[in-house]
Amino acid sequence: MRVAAYARVSTKKKEQLDSLENQTRFFEEYAKSRGYTLVAVYADEKSGRSIQKREGFQQLLADGEKKLFDMVLFRDATRLARNTVDSLQSFRKLIDCGITLHFINIGFTATRENEFQLTLLSAVSQGEGEAISSRARFGYLQSAKKGRVPTRAYGYDHITPYELAINEEEAAVVKRIFDMYVNQGYGVRKITRILIEEGIKTKNGGLWCPRTVSGILSNELYIGKLVSHKTTTTSYLDRKRNRVPEDSSIVFTRPEYAIISEDMFRKAQQLLAERKEQYRRTGMRVSSQNNFRETLINKTFVARM
Repeated sequence: MRVAAYARVSTKKKEQLDSLENQTRFFEEYAKSRGYTLVAVYADEKSGRSIQKREGFQQLLADGEKKLFDMVLFRDATRLARNTVDSLQSFRKLIDCGITLHFINIGFTATRENEFQLTLLSAVSQGEGEAISSRARFGYLQSAKKGRVPTRAYGYDHITPYELAINEEEAAVVKRIFDMYVNQGYGVRKITRILIEEGIKTKNGGLWCPRTVSGILSNELYIGKLVSHKTTTTSYLDRKRNRVPEDSSIVFTRPEYAIISEDMFRKAQQLLAERKEQYRRTGMRVSSQNNFRETLINKTFVARM
């Protein structure tokens, strides 16, 4: 019998990629022990929430329609997408092509005749995902209430889950970013270019991008305020995040973490809001230097008249 197998890990962390290699080896040994011909092992390294975003699984479906194999092996039900509708629609495509689905850990083979059991299996997988997500949110909230600090924040060294120390070299860059933005009138993109040109690296050792610079400019940690629980997910499946009311956020005052003054931070927020509004209205990115150049151009034009 020609068989294909599907393997998935949730992240690109090294230990998870090792897991992917282990799963592939497991399928090879399983097929060999039963005299199957293993045609291919399809794999994804992304979240299991949606099948539509998994290239490996989409290729499996496409090859299934070409009847390149007779059975698909899954190591366990958690390798399904944790979305019952997604799972059933995709599996029906395979079953309609005459392909059976075998879940090794429970010894269950899905065919046209037992779709009800497959529905239950998919529902259990989605329920497991929702339970894991709920526990993770609860754990995050409890840690936030105890004052947990970010594990990676530019300008700081992570000491313990509840303690940071200012990194003086990075803190100097933070101060310079605020100075360039507030006092020198540079825009976020100009600041990004300067940091890259000068060979200054991000916390991860990579190149700066405008989003990272904007994140620093709007992070209250730099004035000694540790703010958590700013957003929450609407549901497990769509993962959309909504802002929570400001009074629902969890705030700790940690003056020892302050790198810039509250006045400097307030001016930065005002500029960010003004430039965001101007961009929304005009579609043009504006900085103080742009305004200065426009003023010179206008004055020159008037003088010539």
